[in-house]
Amino acid sequence: MNKKRLIGFFVGLTVTAAMLAAPLGDIGPDARRCLAMSIGVILWWAFEVMPTGLSASILLMGYSLFLDPAVVPAGLIFKFWGDPTAYMIVSGFLITAAIKKSGIGKRFALFCITRFVRNYRQIIIACYVLGYLLALIIPSAYGRAFLIMSVMEFVIENSRMERKYAVNVGLAVFAAQNVSGLLFMTAESSLNVVLLSLIPEALRPGWMGWIGYMGVPALTGGVLMCGVQLLLVKSPKDLVIDVERARMELAAMGPLNGKEKRTIFWVAAAVALWMTDSLHHINVGWAALAVCGMMAAPVVGDLLDVDDVKDINFNLMLFNAASVALGVVGSATGMNSFLAARLFPTSAGGVLGLMVIIVGVCLLLHALLGSIIAVFTVAVPALILLSEPLGVHPAAVAFAAYIVLICQWFFPYQNLTMAVGASESTGKYTPGDVTRLGVIFTLPTILLLALSVAWWAFLGLL
Repeated sequence: MNKKRLIGFFVGLTVTAAMLAAPLGDIGPDARRCLAMSIGVILWWAFEVMPTGLSASILLMGYSLFLDPAVVPAGLIFKFWGDPTAYMIVSGFLITAAIKKSGIGKRFALFCITRFVRNYRQIIIACYVLGYLLALIIPSAYGRAFLIMSVMEFVIENSRMERKYAVNVGLAVFAAQNVSGLLFMTAESSLNVVLLSLIPEALRPGWMGWIGYMGVPALTGGVLMCGVQLLLVKSPKDLVIDVERARMELAAMGPLNGKEKRTIFWVAAAVALWMTDSLHHINVGWAALAVCGMMAAPVVGDLLDVDDVKDINFNLMLFNAASVALGVVGSATGMNSFLAARLFPTSAGGVLGLMVIIVGVCLLLHALLGSIIAVFTVAVPALILLSEPLGVHPAAVAFAAYIVLICQWFFPYQNLTMAVGASESTGKYTPGDVTRLGVIFTLPTILLLALSVAWWAFLGLL
């Protein structure tokens, strides 16, 4: 039996029991029960006691059974499933599957390689550029990473690249998905949906509004991270890329086939609907789901089948449902206010002080909890409460936390995208390489946050 899981199981139960019995001061009964159950399950997530979807379901069950339904109605606990943006996550898996199966994503990546890549420096830059370009049409960091890596493996083999350079290319492929996911609301359907759920509905940005707030930070983050990688591993002098072989690979795919043409049409339709959400007022989740329906329909689609539906990560869906519930139920019971009063200063002292608190809180909780979503749901509501006297827009607080959490890590478990690539068969790098890049990027992350704050001040969010 895994000792870590066993220890985590009993630690979670013990802490839950202690929270229920401890003299916590001025805290209501529902807030106390909510706190006890939430901390217990968060510890289970951190110790990986069981599949996160199951422990998330236990948390939802606990909220339903042990909290006053007059204070916390079922609609609040299961808010995630009633929010159309949740179906952006479902659609993300399906759209990614259609793009990969049709071959259009690989064709696009090979086209870019044959036109713009001639040396090692351009390979690293191409990993980031492709990440941003594909973020517009592939709502999954994993989907983008695996697609780009399949092309980069061809380049690595083609150029007979030494291991240390291949490792840096793999790191670039997966690291690029962190910053590219910041660029569009639909670029990282899971994290972005949860983050939006924590911002008051009346103040949530639309699709174009998200780009306005996060476009500059996302692109700047990519420049900084790409620059760090180029400084860490200097370009080899003798590396040669056989562009002709890449052209032959592209030519072997032949002209666009019917599936590729239909995929292009429906993906373009999805992007058009996302970009114009402020005009037609159809949520991006419903727009994406409608497009997926057309992709699966006969004649006009035939791009998706039952196997693609089976591949939807239901474990992730349950985890996200519990994460959203943790934030909204914590607010309804008074748990968030209780935590904010005891864990944060009564006053941030200004915007600079608020950002210092955000950095400190996010770095600490991220190291302890591991999950970005778990930190979102614990920290962001309390940080928004702290920022209210300063007149700071809640979106600026949420985005600041997002930047710190996605761009900096000490351990692979803190960044699932990087962790997924940490093997010879996927990204060609090791967990040690992940830690090294994350630690080195601590100062650039703080610099990126400072530049982002200046941008948001210019836009009037601060």
